[in-house]
Amino acid sequence: MQEQNASTFLPVAILLASVILGGSLIYAAVTMQGSPANLAGQTGGQSGEEQTSGGQGFPDTFTVDLKGWPSKGSENAPVVIVEYSDFACPFCKRFHDDTLPQLTQEYIDAGKVRFVYKDFPVVGGEKAAEAAHCAADQGKYWEYHDMLFANQTEDRGSWGNVSVHEGYAKELGLNVSLFTECFESGKHQEKVALSTRESMENGGTGTPFFLINDNPIVGAQPFESFKQIIDREL
Repeated sequence: MQEQNASTFLPVAILLASVILGGSLIYAAVTMQGSPANLAGQTGGQSGEEQTSGGQGFPDTFTVDLKGWPSKGSENAPVVIVEYSDFACPFCKRFHDDTLPQLTQEYIDAGKVRFVYKDFPVVGGEKAAEAAHCAADQGKYWEYHDMLFANQTEDRGSWGNVSVHEGYAKELGLNVSLFTECFESGKHQEKVALSTRESMENGGTGTPFFLINDNPIVGAQPFESFKQIIDREL
């Protein structure tokens, strides 16, 4: 009787082990198939620094509205970089601090690249984005853009309070009364919302997300990743 139980148990044990191993391999394969866009640098997630787009999750053609959006560089530049970004995103700040200055020096100031900033607030930067457009109404978008990133760590949790933005506006020499009226009215709320929708339609799932002409790139990539695509486009 004991010999019969042993002979029955062994094949069953082997079969059970095979099922468990097979399930583990399937789970691992599914876990590793996430698209690069899903690995973009979101707060609480991966930065996407080593990720490049593999064509997954992106539309066949990209639609970008550049009219009325702040840009740097020549409007006739052969390469256009569109950044979809969130002022509250730490990885966006990393790009602003580490990579954008190099792009500016080598390509933007040289007339080879036009750089356009568009809003994609996914971690809480909606009101900051609206405030930046209120500053743009007085001709100081990029100054406000830089101030937001400079004060991100300390102030991002308070960007819903008008008093914080009034302090920035005063420091930049803006007409504070006009700025406050713009901010409190929600004048640019729809502009920010439309940009957010556009980013998602173009395959964006996290920030920062870039289009270099028609080449998507996700995450806080190093300068060399941008340089490779830009030089190819040029």
